[in-house]
Amino acid sequence: MSAVLDPPAITFDFVRSPDWISRFIAWYGNGYDGCAHVAPRLRDGSYIDARNNAMTVGGVRIPSGVQRRPAGYLDNSVKHIRATKPVSLTQYQAWTSWLVQHLNDGYDEADIFSFITGIPLTNGEGFWVCSALGLGSLQSVHELPQDMPFAVRECTPNSLLWIVASIGFKLIKIR
Repeated sequence: MSAVLDPPAITFDFVRSPDWISRFIAWYGNGYDGCAHVAPRLRDGSYIDARNNAMTVGGVRIPSGVQRRPAGYLDNSVKHIRATKPVSLTQYQAWTSWLVQHLNDGYDEADIFSFITGIPLTNGEGFWVCSALGLGSLQSVHELPQDMPFAVRECTPNSLLWIVASIGFKLIKIR
């Protein structure tokens, strides 16, 4: 039996967890009540996102970096906003293909240090923070221009939330 699939759409889940690190990241990018993580959500409900930590979900260890993660893994979030924009099946497939091409890329810890210090650092190509992965995925399917007013790697989760809201994504508050 196959999984039920949502209609083709580019979808991101923006979340904040209850821990202090998540609250700090959310505050940094937006002030009170922001989001700290963004996860591109596929039609089957699973995600391909960039995280700095390995995790075990349903008895399966998932390493850090850009990985596929199962539906429901964000359920412990205290804030959860889903941003969705319907697209053609061709555009959806191009978007997911770009994300799949980046599976197993590393997490860019240097980028996080840059946010804190204001000193531009990065581990370079093949390393991502969650929001830069999301922004890059939108650029890959021409939802956003290649030339942005800031480096892709400087995009915070809250910045990406503002961007998708401004280009026609529907925002749904889940929690």
